[in-house]
Amino acid sequence: MVADQLAGPRAITLIRAKVDLPAAPADRDVLRELALQIRWEGETSPSVWVPFGDFFGTAPGANPYRAFPCGLTEDGWWYANWYMPFGQSAEVKVINEGKVDRKLKLEIYHEPLPGEVAQFGRFHAKWHRDQFLPAEPERAIDWPMLKTTGRGRFVGVMLHIWSPRGGWWGEGDEKFFVDGEKFPSTFGTGSEDYFGYAWSSPTLFFHPLHNQTFNSGNCKGHISVNRFHIADQIPFQKSFEADIEKYYANAKPAFYASTVYWYLAPDGRDPYQVVPVAERANYYVQPVVQKVPGSDRRGSTKGACQDRRQSAGPGYDGLWRPVERRRTSVVDGCPARRSARTCPARRSYWPVRCLSPTDQSTGLRNRAAMARWEEARRSD
Repeated sequence: MVADQLAGPRAITLIRAKVDLPAAPADRDVLRELALQIRWEGETSPSVWVPFGDFFGTAPGANPYRAFPCGLTEDGWWYANWYMPFGQSAEVKVINEGKVDRKLKLEIYHEPLPGEVAQFGRFHAKWHRDQFLPAEPERAIDWPMLKTTGRGRFVGVMLHIWSPRGGWWGEGDEKFFVDGEKFPSTFGTGSEDYFGYAWSSPTLFFHPLHNQTFNSGNCKGHISVNRFHIADQIPFQKSFEADIEKYYANAKPAFYASTVYWYLAPDGRDPYQVVPVAERANYYVQPVVQKVPGSDRRGSTKGACQDRRQSAGPGYDGLWRPVERRRTSVVDGCPARRSARTCPARRSYWPVRCLSPTDQSTGLRNRAAMARWEEARRSD
């Protein structure tokens, strides 16, 4: 463990770190075994607790990229430019929960506050998987990135997707509920749009406020994207909930993990707790396909082939579901992007925002969309 204690009132303006890591892919678990933790004013529960690499905006492993709030340089320096004000004290720790000692160099830059400490919120950052899922059946696809109460500002998120069987994940809309709204005041047009790209491109991109820092390729394996709300931060007075629609269930499997960044008044409530190392590393195990008699050359037929996962995760029952292969590839009820001439389904409802058999705004069955989809599939 590496720790630094600062006396206030001051503001941390830069955290830089360099750590000796094994070569990829062994670095992935190491960066989840290490965690960055910050406590303001001697608080019992830390305001910042994130696995080391995730705090700096990328996972899995060490993936060099440069953005404005945080990044990783080519020569191995992790950096975070978040402005972190505090009153009496700040305690910054890097905790190693692995079995091997690691060499770490940690630099913290800070400066006097430009005004009274009461003017400033406290910086929060937390990492989680599947926390505070909605209980309402009609909101089953809403995956909460952040839920908090009090006064504050939402300033960003990093999302890590692990989808070993593939399939396009990025049609789910972002939804932001401010101060107890029944309907979100921000309702987006798709995950890929929110993170700043389109057409499910696996190409990496690096910009000041949105990045794709890792992609295993073809929507299969690991994807890491981030979005920072610096000029467009979202203020709230009572509460805030940020969701992203997740169309694939954990049983597919498709797992999400998010790091969220926000500012919160000292009397606000941050409900996120420390996540045990067993739940943040080793859940992204590559499947082992077990062929059984009757399966085809591709290992997928009428349920004859099942894959079994080596280690279970939350919401996962241990079975890999076989995928029926059809001439018209369908993801979430929406035909893959083929020409209108060869894909009647696309011609019938793609112009009206690609409705799926389950309506994206309410989660209720959309019978008209289902009928069009079934008709198009039969005629294809």
